[in-house]
Amino acid sequence: WEIGTLKRWPGLSILANLQSLGFIPSDFELTIRKGSDLCVFLGNIGFALILVAMLYPVRKALPKFFKKLGKKPRWLDFHNFCGYMGTLLISFHTGFDFMLSGSTIGYFALILVALSGFLGRFLYQMIPRGVAGTELQMRDIENEDNMISEKLDVIFSHSKSQREKVQEA
Repeated sequence: WEIGTLKRWPGLSILANLQSLGFIPSDFELTIRKGSDLCVFLGNIGFALILVAMLYPVRKALPKFFKKLGKKPRWLDFHNFCGYMGTLLISFHTGFDFMLSGSTIGYFALILVALSGFLGRFLYQMIPRGVAGTELQMRDIENEDNMISEKLDVIFSHSKSQREKVQEA
């Protein structure tokens, strides 16, 4: 929104209005161009978010120290949020100017890490969980399967055709 309004309709831009009211210095450059004040500022915020995202591995390494500060799934969500937002803000930091250099290679490495985070989050959702939200072990899944099978045997003990339909399904 801000980028579009800064270029086309500055009157609708929150940043331009804040600058006209004096909350942002008048010499602060509000353009998306490599090296502009806005791009550097967004890059600094993005870098800080990436650093905050790195608290998740520390939390996993020291679970007793961080135990009172939330459960793992919340930490993972916070880690993902900071990582994705940091990557997005760092994308604006580049000014979308991708000359072939070491920093560009580092940027695309960051993009690959963010994409692997999307994949990891998807795979994390695929882990079977119990009612309490804890990860189930394979033996827990097998025990639950046996209990459900026993219940179905009792329910369908008088109806062979219904049992065959369930087995087919």
